[in-house]
Amino acid sequence: EQKEIKEYCEKIGLQYLCTPFSSAAADILEQVGVDAYKTGSGELTNLPMLRHMAKKGKPMIISTGMSKMEEIDDAVAVMREENCPFILTHCLSEYPPDYAHMNLGLMKKFEDKYGVFVGLSDHSVEIYSALAAVALGAKVVEKHFTISDVKGPDDVVSLLPEQLKTM
Repeated sequence: EQKEIKEYCEKIGLQYLCTPFSSAAADILEQVGVDAYKTGSGELTNLPMLRHMAKKGKPMIISTGMSKMEEIDDAVAVMREENCPFILTHCLSEYPPDYAHMNLGLMKKFEDKYGVFVGLSDHSVEIYSALAAVALGAKVVEKHFTISDVKGPDDVVSLLPEQLKTM
């Protein structure tokens, strides 16, 4: 299925990347020919898996939701030890987030502390948090989307295609 998805992405001009949740899944994606990896917030502290992925030399997007600064420090150290290009995305693991908790200024803190590009893994129900993040320097925005006749677990924080196009 991943090969089919990758081929479709290439056909329509999208870069293919995927989020593995184990080293074995990363190995499968490597065989498929993934261009980059994205880690879910829950995997930031799985340093053996991060190292395994980093050794593949592909760019990584690392989500920081649910993490303490010390844990982010450890993940950044692994990426640097393996000389792996990466970006950190600020993420709230609330679905949907309370806007009082958004703290988009944390992206600048990551940028200053680690000297890396930053982004936002956005689980809000609209496009404005993503737009604000870009205005504040985000180079990557992750946003869930859905198709109106398909129902899934992330629908509450997902944009419809028209909204994604507007974003």
